[in-house]
Amino acid sequence: MRLHIHESSPHRMRMMTRGAYRHCPVNVRIREVSTMSTPEILPPPVHQFNRTQYGHFGEFGNGANIRAFYLQSAIRAADLSEISLLTEIPGAEKWSIRDLFQRDLDSERVQREIKPHFEDSEKVKFFSPLTLTLLPMKNGLVSDRMPRAIESEERFDGQQWTCVSRGSYYRFRHLKGTPQWTYLEWNSSITKLVAIDGQHRLATMRSILEDGANQKVTDFNDWNIPVIIASFRAATADDEAPTVLEVMRQLFSNINTEAKTVSDGRQILLNDIQPNSICTQELIERSHENDLNDANERDESIMPLLGFDWRLNAKDESADATASYNAGGIQSVVEIHEVFKNFVLGDDCDQDQVEYLEALLDVDTELLNEMLEHKHVPLNRAHELRREVKSRLISGVGTVLESFTPYREYFKALREFEKELTSANSSSGTLYQQAFSERRYGRNDALAVSREQIDAATIEIEKRIPDIKKEHIPRLFERAIGSRGIFYAFGELAWGEIFNTESEIASIQECADEYVRLLNAVYDDNWLSLEDGSEGRMYLNHCAVDHENRIINFKFKDIAKGIGNYVLMFVVAYDANRDQRFEDFLNDEGWWSEQISLYHRTILTGFKKEARPIVQNDFPTLSKAEQNHKILEKATQAADNQTRQFVDALITVSHDLNDILPHFEESS
Repeated sequence: MRLHIHESSPHRMRMMTRGAYRHCPVNVRIREVSTMSTPEILPPPVHQFNRTQYGHFGEFGNGANIRAFYLQSAIRAADLSEISLLTEIPGAEKWSIRDLFQRDLDSERVQREIKPHFEDSEKVKFFSPLTLTLLPMKNGLVSDRMPRAIESEERFDGQQWTCVSRGSYYRFRHLKGTPQWTYLEWNSSITKLVAIDGQHRLATMRSILEDGANQKVTDFNDWNIPVIIASFRAATADDEAPTVLEVMRQLFSNINTEAKTVSDGRQILLNDIQPNSICTQELIERSHENDLNDANERDESIMPLLGFDWRLNAKDESADATASYNAGGIQSVVEIHEVFKNFVLGDDCDQDQVEYLEALLDVDTELLNEMLEHKHVPLNRAHELRREVKSRLISGVGTVLESFTPYREYFKALREFEKELTSANSSSGTLYQQAFSERRYGRNDALAVSREQIDAATIEIEKRIPDIKKEHIPRLFERAIGSRGIFYAFGELAWGEIFNTESEIASIQECADEYVRLLNAVYDDNWLSLEDGSEGRMYLNHCAVDHENRIINFKFKDIAKGIGNYVLMFVVAYDANRDQRFEDFLNDEGWWSEQISLYHRTILTGFKKEARPIVQNDFPTLSKAEQNHKILEKATQAADNQTRQFVDALITVSHDLNDILPHFEESS
């Protein structure tokens, strides 16, 4: 007998006896051929998998009806090219918000910090394993669903193997009872090996490898680089597994939450089990989805993606980072999340929020009870809540941003500015298109475009946008306080109407349409202006700005007593002269009394701060108690006068309020 060995790919091979067959790489096929007869002519073999990695198999227990499993191993430097960075997958920069799971790669940090550390011969080289995963591809994009992971017992070369496979994408197999002897096989033509965690280390090592003969790490080619290749499957045969990217998002989020390495903004974008995070994602996704259309096919009434400060610079991806600087942005990820939490939906999965969602959405009661019990949305049912949020809530919240006059005019000007730069039938037009695309979706290194040219175009865009913003958005609304105020008022009216079974307003969208119509009337009449001499400046004194014209009461906890209450009263007052859709607020004298008293208490605090240095300067010999008495006396008189004038202004807006508004009694 003699052995014929067929090598199916350029991997390692060696001659061996039948007894050693079980140690043979799986891409080597051995057949026995008799020497006594004419050899059988075999057809070319069809090999399902063309890549193999050996290592130790492991598996975690059930969580969220998902069971994660993995291969722990090590690779050589030459194998780094087999691993993809997210920025190298064509089209990845335009993935849906729901599909994102990596942070943006900071190339500067790689060259400035990490690479010098690896190249320093005095520094110890050690780091935790790169966490990788296998993503199935279809038509150049990540597949939404994969074949179910099938576990089976199979015999190869006389040995019993436990296999976990997903069709023709990949297969884990290890000797039964011997997990340390494991093969992971995959088809690289339809499966991408992608870094979930450790992409900056990966980019650094690839940069060192690319240096070739000039690399400063002389023994780099001898490194054994630790890796974990993770995957997942449904815990039971009855469970439907989430999409590939849903699980990848959760794995990345869990890894980096424990490590405290990812900013709050990124955590929100990755969180699929908390209602406020889901709502934040869907609001941004609404703009993301619209902007993916060709420029002439976009719905220009929808807020452009550039209006969100949603992509975080990798260098700012620390746990205490703020949103990245986006010249066009007016809302950050964290800000939107806090708006949903404080003004629209309330705290995640508490009693009030669950009751509100029950009234607002068509959600299964069992799901709501699970949310209330576990304080999160079950991952395998998150798509149900997401679908309802997208259908019944998001467009209404978006309307408040998109249809409010200053924001609407700014977004219109922003789109016109983009058309101006990108419409040129020249290379410069194409270059600006790419620069705008990167401002929206993030960097994509798969494109063969000059990085220097794109960066130069981006700098020009960012220099011009602030002037456009300043032209259309007044001071109160270029700061967070303005949008917080209008969302507070909207949230109060929406909660009141949704829980009112007799209300004519049946949806968030209907409430938003009516609210913005009234809000724009308030804005047009200058009640929200901070310009000297304007009506707004007079009554926003010590409510939103102090006597030195500094913004005050801007924190979320202070909005209800300041600008939020102010906007709410004016919107309801304007409603009196129109359709009176918010009549439960309008005709409630007790409600008006509470709101006006709150306004008075707020500005009284401000007037006391204003009066203190004056009294201390004019009456230095008085005791502290006597000074405090004079401060209170002076501040009360000023607060009474402003409140009285404010009530008169509300009555001027609508004479119907004359019989409804309580007579303001002077505190003094």
